[in-house]
Amino acid sequence: MGAKKPQDHERLIPREQAFVDHFFGKAGANATKAAILAGYSTKSARNQASRMMTKRNIQQALSDRLERRVVLDIIDAAQRDRLLSSFAIDERLPVKERIRAIDVLNKVEGRYSSTLHIKNRLTLEEVLEASHK
Repeated sequence: MGAKKPQDHERLIPREQAFVDHFFGKAGANATKAAILAGYSTKSARNQASRMMTKRNIQQALSDRLERRVVLDIIDAAQRDRLLSSFAIDERLPVKERIRAIDVLNKVEGRYSSTLHIKNRLTLEEVLEASHK
């Protein structure tokens, strides 16, 4: 068997690795800030950032990091949703706590509206009570 071929992003020099680490960290996806945090001078950071963003090994490293981050965010979101859902249906909890779980779940899922226009207004407590009859 042949030796394992190293991936492009495994060949990053330390300063390039620092750039990738800071890009998704303190720099908040700002390449110039990431270059400065990686040790490039403030005068050359913009040019260095532009140059690094065109390098294939750095693009691959950023892509890999983003892919891992998305997977972790999905897992975290799924865990969060399961936990909030379990609170919402747990009849041992006070109604206010269950409503709060539903409210938070709706907010994070983008199903939240600060105003409701409903003809027959029911409180969430009434809806929950009616669902158990």
